[in-house]
Amino acid sequence: MLAYAFFFLDLFVKIHALSQQYGTDPPRIHFDEESGLRSTEFDDMYFPPHQGLEAAFHVFCRPNQIQERWKKKTHFCISELGFGTGLNFFATALLWRRSGPASGHLSFRSFEKFPLAPAVIREALSPYQEICDIVDGYCTQAPSPLLGLHRLIFSDLRITLDLYYGEALHSLEETQFSADAWYFDGFAPRRNPEMWSEELFRQIALHSSSGTTVSTFSVSGAVRRSLQAAGFEIERFQGFQGKRESIKGTLRIETRSNWKPPSKIAIIGGGLAGASLAHACDKRGIACTLFERHQELAQEASGNPAGVLLPYIARRPNPMSVLYLLGFEYSLRQLGHLQSKFGLTFENSGVVHFPSTERLEKLWSELEALKLPETIVLKQDSARLKRLLGTSVSSHGFYYPRGGWCAPREYAKALVSDAKLLRIENGTSIEKLDSNDNRWAVISHKRQKFEDFDSVIIANAADCKALIQTSRLPLHSVRGQLSYVDPVPASAQIRQVICYDGYLLPQRDGFQIAGASYDHNNEKKGVSPGQNRQLLARIPQWLPQIDFLSQDLSRGRVAFRASTYDRLPFVGTVPHFEGVPEESSAFVPQQLHLFVGFGSRGLISIPLLAEILVEEIATGQHSLPLTLRRAISPERCLAYLAKRTAT
Repeated sequence: MLAYAFFFLDLFVKIHALSQQYGTDPPRIHFDEESGLRSTEFDDMYFPPHQGLEAAFHVFCRPNQIQERWKKKTHFCISELGFGTGLNFFATALLWRRSGPASGHLSFRSFEKFPLAPAVIREALSPYQEICDIVDGYCTQAPSPLLGLHRLIFSDLRITLDLYYGEALHSLEETQFSADAWYFDGFAPRRNPEMWSEELFRQIALHSSSGTTVSTFSVSGAVRRSLQAAGFEIERFQGFQGKRESIKGTLRIETRSNWKPPSKIAIIGGGLAGASLAHACDKRGIACTLFERHQELAQEASGNPAGVLLPYIARRPNPMSVLYLLGFEYSLRQLGHLQSKFGLTFENSGVVHFPSTERLEKLWSELEALKLPETIVLKQDSARLKRLLGTSVSSHGFYYPRGGWCAPREYAKALVSDAKLLRIENGTSIEKLDSNDNRWAVISHKRQKFEDFDSVIIANAADCKALIQTSRLPLHSVRGQLSYVDPVPASAQIRQVICYDGYLLPQRDGFQIAGASYDHNNEKKGVSPGQNRQLLARIPQWLPQIDFLSQDLSRGRVAFRASTYDRLPFVGTVPHFEGVPEESSAFVPQQLHLFVGFGSRGLISIPLLAEILVEEIATGQHSLPLTLRRAISPERCLAYLAKRTAT
């Protein structure tokens, strides 16, 4: 019990360390073609005008010998202080495209307090034609200026870019990873001393391993001494053009890593969760087998014809709201990529959210203080909403300009459609897991035995409770019913999703969807006309000219979501539950994992968290800030179960 208490005390402290706002502060800059891009706040240039690309090669890429070193590794990690225009990243990506190993993966992490707008980056880097296509690839998926982790995927290049917006020191304290090379590219130490502090260099050493290299344009004595104190052996090299010298270094402290990446993973469950995991595995060169009890993928809740993409915003940032906001951004990026590649159904023409609860009314009055960018949410009065929707409204509301909806089944199938290392076993329900000598076997309802897996990920929602290892997991099914209706004149032209204490989707294929119920302790699989009436009766309160109640109320769909007691998913290693025999659980760290409990927010959490979990299994790196990681850890349920038992 004491250990559980400390777990939650630590989480409480971390939660209260979160920022009081969601958005970053804007940079103060000046740009002209002669002097280039400058920070007026720090009175320093971002890179030498007209010679930026060569400066990146000279100061960062060559001293770290990245081209020679990454040929010897399947996963190479570069970290950077100061993303700025992204020039160092683009230069590195260019070299990776030319000389990176064909089966390798490059991870690039960069820490930035004042992110630049994509238009500024595009203009500043327009002279460098060699990297223009990579710059375009970045700008089309550039994140909103929100504090926290933003993951961008460059699939064709086999590169993952993690941008941490906010204080670099705080971000490093919240993550666990080891870089092979570091670029120090903050503004000059005398102008921006917090980016060159001894405490920051100590964190850099903690995020490095024996042989990790560093380089920087600075030759400041304080910088050299801080790096040496952190364990780096420092040497000088010829500076770029007018600068006489720069410095580079190598960490000489002995560190060891016994991490063994998996080569074969079993994934149980073929909904959006399982498909997202399989996609992440394939991208990292990991073979996996996906087991689905139905004859096709995405037949349960992931089989709904449409799902809403809408972030959750709390009146004060907390792990739930931050996670779902960053996950919303990631899902939009991934859906945009898959739509351009496969043509799947995805519309992000906006979401109107009426303040249907007291919490939302309070959020309305406090929104400005949270510094949310306009790319996320805008306040709209009733007159503006009437013009936007083309029909009468009874209230003001929030407008999410990039929100929308997609078809979850199409989403899931697109994720696995071009996987090269994926095997799918449809019609296969897994009833038992066995472990022997650090290898896993899964056994089906037909007594088929599939063997020799390094790891198993359980991603079959509430069905996971049928396995003895997860039988005590506090997870429950929640019934969700959708109502299908014919458009009426006032609803037919609406292109936006309308949310209240329910939602109404734009028409598609001649019908509209209203949803969704959220029923505990209800296992009825058939559509309830009475519940459809309840769903549809809510609409005229917000949209007075729209009434579907005279239509056939028997049409719809029922599916069951898996939900947790705190509305956050279980993502990570399966804990050992009391009452489950050790010989049955056979728990080996980092080998048996959970990926369940996403409730009604799977579309804005599953894609990002699948990436995070597979990265952790594959590399041992923890990119997601620990505050968020602990909030979704399955370990937290042990304290919950202990408390329930005690009472």
